[in-house]
Amino acid sequence: MNGLTVEIIVTLGLVVFYVIGRAVIRQMVKRYAKKIGIDRIRTMYIIKMFSFLFFIIMISALALVWNFKIKNLGLYFASFFTVAGVALFAGWSILSNVTASAILFFSHPIRIGYKVKILDGDNTIVGHVTDITLFSVIMKTEEGHVASFPNNLALQKGILILEETRSRA
Repeated sequence: MNGLTVEIIVTLGLVVFYVIGRAVIRQMVKRYAKKIGIDRIRTMYIIKMFSFLFFIIMISALALVWNFKIKNLGLYFASFFTVAGVALFAGWSILSNVTASAILFFSHPIRIGYKVKILDGDNTIVGHVTDITLFSVIMKTEEGHVASFPNNLALQKGILILEETRSRA
């Protein structure tokens, strides 16, 4: 076998591994979400996030298999990382909210439908959790207002669970 044949076979193997691995990740997250009673929409957010990370890993593996030379594309990568660096600096809070969303999904006790009190000094909020998105916890307050609280702050602030019902979700 010549080098090109080996690269094609390994690429096909990686593609099969990617398809199977993505399905396995999807099933594991769904099973975990069902076990602890997490909403289907939140589950889909987490599945998409893990699928994207798995895709990046597979692209990196394919680049290694095909002996991709970064030095030939140095100018393009330097430009890309400059723009990406500025975007990440400007959007650090967005990334922290997405990361916090994953942490809320796997280990935080609040769920959609629960009545909670977020302790934030003068900005304390009491209401029923109606949604937990990639970026924020959405609540309907006792006055009927809709309040949005960033996920990263939901991890940093104290949260009292007042009722564990799902009647108002």
